[in-house]
Amino acid sequence: VFDDLLTTVGDLFMELSFFKTLSHSLKSIAFKDGVFRLGKTINKLHENILSARMLPIKDLTNGLPRVVRDISLKTGKKAELKITGDEISLDRTILENLGSPLVHIIRNCVDHGIETPDKRQKAGKSATGIIMVNAHTKLDKVVIKISDDGAGIDINKVKERAASLGVSKEHLSAISDTAARMLICLPGLSAADKITETSGRGVGMDIVKNVIENIGGTLKIDSVRGKGTEISLELPRTSSIIKALMVEAAGEIFLLPISKVRKVLEISAGDARAGIVSYNETNVPIISLAKIFGITEGVAQKDMATVVIVEWHTADEDNNAALDAPRGLAALLVDDFGDEIDAHVKPLLPPISKLWGAVGITITGDGRPVFLLDVSKIIAAALTHK
Repeated sequence: VFDDLLTTVGDLFMELSFFKTLSHSLKSIAFKDGVFRLGKTINKLHENILSARMLPIKDLTNGLPRVVRDISLKTGKKAELKITGDEISLDRTILENLGSPLVHIIRNCVDHGIETPDKRQKAGKSATGIIMVNAHTKLDKVVIKISDDGAGIDINKVKERAASLGVSKEHLSAISDTAARMLICLPGLSAADKITETSGRGVGMDIVKNVIENIGGTLKIDSVRGKGTEISLELPRTSSIIKALMVEAAGEIFLLPISKVRKVLEISAGDARAGIVSYNETNVPIISLAKIFGITEGVAQKDMATVVIVEWHTADEDNNAALDAPRGLAALLVDDFGDEIDAHVKPLLPPISKLWGAVGITITGDGRPVFLLDVSKIIAAALTHK
């Protein structure tokens, strides 16, 4: 029922964007005032629905102490679980999807992270390992950190196993330690010294990462050899309405998150073909949105062209790859753009979760599916292969 209500509210936001556009052309103060009040009502309805969907993280963490006890008994290890911040609430759908990944991470902490009592004491540690789950808010996000004071990740061993799976030695020698740790999320790769029944055959972290990303979150890994490992999950607190700019490229409609958009500029077609535009005294590379997705573009037939100046960051900052390009600006070449809209964007679920370059989908008022783009991913890929 809540999902249906959210979908309906998403449709209302799409219709609201139409009335906002209409109010500009009608130039009626009374009509504009009515549209403004309607927008406030829809926003309030959206907030109330989201509030009703919220559940405390405690509903998820209540079963974790038993998981730790069971695996400790099976492995002959000693581990204590400490949980803080579990009174914080998350959207019901996000919480339900988070269950399996969280259990898998906790199992790995005990099975592969925490050492045996003898090894810990020889290393000057307490015989009992500590696993901590901490949740806290960060702006409109919830961050859940799962850490242990165990052996940490052996990066060299991870690279060796990545090489055996076909990752090139050139790539492995060039990547940062941060990116190397993320290699444990490759399908079939395990950071463990040996495979156990408890944590399976090392095929779990790739699934964990996919699930987290499919619900709109990110996963980061930090580790110090001999000191322990911390896995950080940054999650959207709600299935919220996202402010986005609607753009058109070769007849296809896309959404760009407003948080990434700096400016929309009209430039000559000649400047567009030159591949560089000046913005705030900086030369910004122009990237064709149509070309990125392999669809026909028609800039050559126009006297003027439209570019959207967007902010992007390298994949390495998200711990996903070793890309040395700096954080910066890029100009996305589009055919047209619309107003800023409030879109109810849903995470991509299988099979379309494999769709490259998109992080979510919404349905317009006339029933068309429109994808929200991962600006950083598409620009990083375009600049790398330029």
